[in-house]
Amino acid sequence: MNINQRAHNCDVAIASGDEGELQKLSSELEVFLEGEVSREHECAVHYLLGNLNAALSRINNENATSWRDEKWSKYTALTINHFREAKTISENEGSLYDGEIKANLANELSHQRRSLEAMDYWQLNASIGDASCVSALSKGRELVFLSFYLNDQSHANLYQYEAYVLFRNLRDNEAEITHPRILDTIQNEDQVVSLLKFWDKSFETLDGWKNDCTGDSYSEDEKLYREWCLKNGLFANPINDLTDQWIADQDILQFPNHVVAVKDGPYFSAAFSALKREYCFARFMAFEGVHQMHPNYEGQNMFLTDTLDSVHYEGSIEKIKTAFRVCFSVFDSLASLMNVYFGCNAKRVSFSSRWIRENLKDENNYFIDALYWLSCDLSDVDLKKLGSKWKAPNPAAAEIRRVRNAIEHGWLRVAEFEETIWDSQNDFAYQINPQDLERHTMTLLQLVRSAMLYLCMAVVSKEKSKPKKEGGVFPVPINLVDDDFL
Repeated sequence: MNINQRAHNCDVAIASGDEGELQKLSSELEVFLEGEVSREHECAVHYLLGNLNAALSRINNENATSWRDEKWSKYTALTINHFREAKTISENEGSLYDGEIKANLANELSHQRRSLEAMDYWQLNASIGDASCVSALSKGRELVFLSFYLNDQSHANLYQYEAYVLFRNLRDNEAEITHPRILDTIQNEDQVVSLLKFWDKSFETLDGWKNDCTGDSYSEDEKLYREWCLKNGLFANPINDLTDQWIADQDILQFPNHVVAVKDGPYFSAAFSALKREYCFARFMAFEGVHQMHPNYEGQNMFLTDTLDSVHYEGSIEKIKTAFRVCFSVFDSLASLMNVYFGCNAKRVSFSSRWIRENLKDENNYFIDALYWLSCDLSDVDLKKLGSKWKAPNPAAAEIRRVRNAIEHGWLRVAEFEETIWDSQNDFAYQINPQDLERHTMTLLQLVRSAMLYLCMAVVSKEKSKPKKEGGVFPVPINLVDDDFL
């Protein structure tokens, strides 16, 4: 197959908006994937299929709110999943399309209102290429939008400043930009032009803000932990989406300001603090598990059965499994908080696409859409088995649900080798290797963190939409527990 010719045909079909041709090319590429394919071509084909399905999604008017009308965004799901597959291959094997793959994946996630998860995929390279320009413009716009839903004005200022830096860099390099739509936006779009003029005068003092803090006061052990959290974007702090420098190394996220009746207790804030504490504990368990920080004596003299497949019984593996389990507990705690705050009054609560669809579809809230689509990533549904079922699955994350079921209700065996010398007919374990368990746990931690932030933004959005109260609204400070008592 001449991949360049296929790519050209796809570009022509996308530009024409010919749905029949788009479907035809998609079918041909799907058939091609079923044969013997090199990893390089597999990556390219997934990328092309992502682009084709994105065009089909636009033609069929799929959007982030379609779930409220019981409509399945078929092409959007396919688009994201093909870009995900291409990204995975590109990260492992390398690809000429790497920048384009990540930029397109980020844009599609943002179409699902999942802007925070898209941040890392907008690749801002030193060169002014199309993918880098698209990433800079898209990321800048999302940062501006999100800044209005942060509870802390200083955080909002930093989000807008980082957007300004992205727009300014595009403006300063206009002569090198070849993408006509981006060039037109930078030169003529009123919002971007006016923001740049305003920010040129307003943000002089924020240069170098990321370097205001250091980790010098921490012990070596704590410094290692906090650096790991920063690099993996795991602090419950909106600033960790802007930087992995020390200024972001606190779990400062709080339940947003909200109106309650006089003498009502800080119960929403306390509930959020409880689930945030669970999340931070899960994060620390994962850190210790990943770095194999566990005393040997804890696992001695247990007389454990060896299944001869290099089974792992180490305490560090148990810590990763604990982190995995606690993540789902935090998801359900988030749903319980949503159930009360948004007045759903559901008797059975779970963080699932079905529960959100049944209880929050009438809540016109941008970030409820984000939470809905994030919950779909935890759905264990294979696209090929969908039939008439309405879901928007992430096939790559299907194993996460299987691992959870095995941990909670069955037997998860963590082992290096799939082969066995035994008759496997009665082996009822779900088996996974330690590398995949670690990878899935990190994915869960990142999803939980994103869900916490989306919930806070959903609350800010809800409070903004509430009618103004007659009479006074009196601010009541929230008391914080002193760290010395923990």
